[in-house]
Amino acid sequence: MTTTAQRLDRVREWLVSVERAWVGWSLAPPERVLAEAAWHPDAPGTYCRRCGGSVGTGEQTPDGCGSCRNHIVNTDRVVRLDAYRDPMRAWVRAIKYRAWAEMAECLGRRLGERLGHALGYDDPPDMSSIVITPIPMPWQRRLYRGIDHARLIAESAAMAMGVPVVQLLAAENGPPQVSLTSARRLGRGVRMTVRAGFAPQSLRDTVVVLIDDVRTSGSSLNAAARLVRRLGPRLVVAGVLAVTDDPARRGPWQAAKELDSPP
Repeated sequence: MTTTAQRLDRVREWLVSVERAWVGWSLAPPERVLAEAAWHPDAPGTYCRRCGGSVGTGEQTPDGCGSCRNHIVNTDRVVRLDAYRDPMRAWVRAIKYRAWAEMAECLGRRLGERLGHALGYDDPPDMSSIVITPIPMPWQRRLYRGIDHARLIAESAAMAMGVPVVQLLAAENGPPQVSLTSARRLGRGVRMTVRAGFAPQSLRDTVVVLIDDVRTSGSSLNAAARLVRRLGPRLVVAGVLAVTDDPARRGPWQAAKELDSPP
């Protein structure tokens, strides 16, 4: 092999390594991964409409469940795909820390389908009253991770529903929730603001869907919903890939589901 050919091969190998690192082709196609895991979204009756936490039969009332009934929740409803357990936990981590954009888009489409069912727009007569907005990511974190996962999920969900994505909120940099203790997550004020150009009551009669990857303590979604409500929407709904269940309320239904989950 000539020196020129060897150099070209090295360049090709380098380009492939860059493509795998930045585009994500080193990971399997998401649809195949979901099929091999025999995964399917949770049915609406298996989790609380108010907070998204897993519930057993008869645990949910119009006021919520045991985890949220005595707490302030600023969203009107939560729609989720799964609890934050494997395999969903592994997929979310790969999205965030390995920039698995294809999986974010795939699960975003699934979330959009679930949101459509939940909002009663399966045969949409009019989708003009719905806007989707992602929980904002500080630009420093986006630059470091190489992906704005909430934005990707939101765009795919919006495409599945046929509704627009509107970036209503902006965020300042701060420590990610995963790096904080439970107490700090609950007490920490998430630093977000309404973006310039959105006046009070400018979204009157609109349904705003806030999109994030995981609802952990609910502090980020609560802060975002509180800000969005100043714009006068009719409903504020949270759409997430997964919800971290309250460890104090682990029940037999969760243990059974985890036993069925692949390692």
